[in-house]
Amino acid sequence: MAFAGTDGHLWQCTVGQPKVRIRGPQDLKGVCVEAVANAEVDETLLAEVPLLATPPSSPAQRKRVDAFCKTLPEDTREDRLVALLTRRWIPVLCAFADAPKDTQEAVLSLQSDFEIPECGMALATDRVATALSLCGVCSGTIPKSISRSKLSRERMQEVLNVMVINAADTLPDGGEAVFCIGALFEHSCEPNACFYLSSGDASLAARLGLKTSAKRIWIGEWRATRPVRSGEAVTVSYLEAEMLKRPVDQRRQILGARMGFHCLCTRCLRESPVPAKSREPAAAVRPAEPLNLGAMD
Repeated sequence: MAFAGTDGHLWQCTVGQPKVRIRGPQDLKGVCVEAVANAEVDETLLAEVPLLATPPSSPAQRKRVDAFCKTLPEDTREDRLVALLTRRWIPVLCAFADAPKDTQEAVLSLQSDFEIPECGMALATDRVATALSLCGVCSGTIPKSISRSKLSRERMQEVLNVMVINAADTLPDGGEAVFCIGALFEHSCEPNACFYLSSGDASLAARLGLKTSAKRIWIGEWRATRPVRSGEAVTVSYLEAEMLKRPVDQRRQILGARMGFHCLCTRCLRESPVPAKSREPAAAVRPAEPLNLGAMD
């Protein structure tokens, strides 16, 4: 495992020597992850194990989560989103509550504020946190609580926002994961990197020097999809390949609904219609580099 830079906890999950660095303020808002060396197509820019990962839910845990979700209303689209998020994120909240303090601090160092505060996803995480708080799911009090440790309503919402904003990934085994440096890659509708996921057993963990009791570990890799030059911002797409084929207004609508930000990547700016009366000189247009991660502004 590699440690680089003054913010050691940010790099504690990296595997091998990263070919990226973080440029920006220390609070991780508005940061840019850029290449520190030239990279060719399919070359790995970053390999990282999850900062926080949850194993697949046990049958007993799934039963309790299902029972709770059945008490939630599902009359409207917003109700159904809340129920879906609740089912997905309860195990993550429990894993966070029971995680070591340094892991919690690293998770909370990631962006947790939506660029659009009143977006649908922000309102949904607020409702989920309120519902979970009222029922005592993370109260730390048995038998109500699923976690051993207590989380306040505000802390639950903060963790939920972190997971939504920072592109947390659902693992093939049904668990959830959020990566530390990987979460900082900015979105672009014409990205220069792509995410890949691989796994290994306990012997791989030992070779990498990872201290874990998990039988299987996951490694995220971000590889160049075109030649990347040293100093260039490394970007990924938060949208599926099929979504990237859609026009700019639809892409922005999807990103706004899912992740609460208005995309200003170079492609969206290039494809955006600008009324003649509001045209400005090119130098006055808001620059798109470093690209906006949405929640990272």
